Amino acid sequence: MAHLHTDLLAIAQLGHHHLLHGALEQAQIIWEGLYALAPREPAFALGLGLVRDRTGDKHAADELYARAAELDPGDPRAEVNRAELAIERGEITFARERLAAAEKKALARSDPEIAAKAASLRARVAGLPERARETDVRKAISRVSPASLARVPVQATPLLPVAPSPAPIARAALRPLRVRRSA
Repeated sequence: MAHLHTDLLAIAQLGHHHLLHGALEQAQIIWEGLYALAPREPAFALGLGLVRDRTGDKHAADELYARAAELDPGDPRAEVNRAELAIERGEITFARERLAAAEKKALARSDPEIAAKAASLRARVAGLPERARETDVRKAISRVSPASLARVPVQATPLLPVAPSPAPIARAALRPLRVRRSA
């Protein structure tokens, strides 16, 4: 069973590669398959959410990010991505809540990059009204560097297992992904 999780994570690395390089059709096929095989794997929900986001299906992306956050409540990545979608929709209050949660989770996981991104975005939308107009959002976000506006990826490092642990389901850690094996 552990080999199956390792194999799926290796396939996820390929899906991540396609996603980063704009091969969205191939990425979609891979992430849809992974999510269908392991719908309780937060990394697969997050990966498919990124594909949906990049292909313009923002509603489905938000649902998948919410699912990823539900499956791994300590992972800040889905929270940041949901906040960015909320900012795009002008839902500033919801975005602020997600960014505050993401920053807290990132600090708890010792991930200063995601914590900094969440804090930066939260500072940029601090002065916006609860329901912001698109022009107000663009103006506030224009002061954020383009690199920090990219959705938080599934993983940028190899997905090879690092150390087994007793949890029953493989889950995505921030750096690197680890395979959790059942006891």
